Amino acid sequence: MNLSPEKLEAVLRQPPAPVAVKLGGVRWVVRSAALREMIGDLLGEPEVASTSDVVHQSWLVTLTRIVPGAGAKPWLLRRSNYAKPSARKRDLFRAAAAVRAFRNALALEAAGIATPRVLAAGVRRELLVPQAGYLLAEEIPAAVSLARLTSQSAPLDTTVVKRVAGAIANLHQRGFLHGDLTINNVLLDGAAKPWFIDLERTRKVRDEVGWGQAVEDFHRFARHFGKFSPAGRRAALKLLQHYCHARRWAGRGREFVAAVENRLKHKLAAD
Repeated sequence: MNLSPEKLEAVLRQPPAPVAVKLGGVRWVVRSAALREMIGDLLGEPEVASTSDVVHQSWLVTLTRIVPGAGAKPWLLRRSNYAKPSARKRDLFRAAAAVRAFRNALALEAAGIATPRVLAAGVRRELLVPQAGYLLAEEIPAAVSLARLTSQSAPLDTTVVKRVAGAIANLHQRGFLHGDLTINNVLLDGAAKPWFIDLERTRKVRDEVGWGQAVEDFHRFARHFGKFSPAGRRAALKLLQHYCHARRWAGRGREFVAAVENRLKHKLAAD
């Protein structure tokens, strides 16, 4: 595959008009008909593509970098291996996780919320049982996860803390719950701009996300507090306080932190 960066960008800048197609035993939903024509070969052989330049591999996920053409932005193909029987069961009679993430990413993109631009998503099934899911999206340049930053012993830059807090506040003010808000699912690019990934659980609510909904969205984030370095934990607590300030809940930062940690305790006890 050697696509012209200019032609590719022109197609991707067009308003998304998703189309469905079945190729290579995988049912795909593609960003547009024009894009489907350009990347049909890749969609027809996703298993070949997923072994070409593996950047991450686990029993759950395989992540492969794909360069569509000289000078073009790299893509990432995320292959969900459905290693957990519970995941297969959940997706048996509903849209696959990759397809849900694709649709949610388009919704966030339309709302002006930073998330990697998605190109296509698909699922391979046997007798309705999902065997593999695929999500193709642009790679964020020089991306580093918040998890990696908070694992360092050095204090996290205050500007970064405020930017992440502001990005989450903006997400919630626009009526979106991430659904899996963890330090692994917030990336920062080379300019320290936050981006949201792993959107299969994201959903839109009628109005702005309220206090209780925000607490619920943040409890997964709080799961990692105990794993942080001391500097990382202090940064996480400051992040929650900056979030409250951005949400116009000034003066309630400690109350919000306590509510999040209390919700986490109840969740862990229930599990």
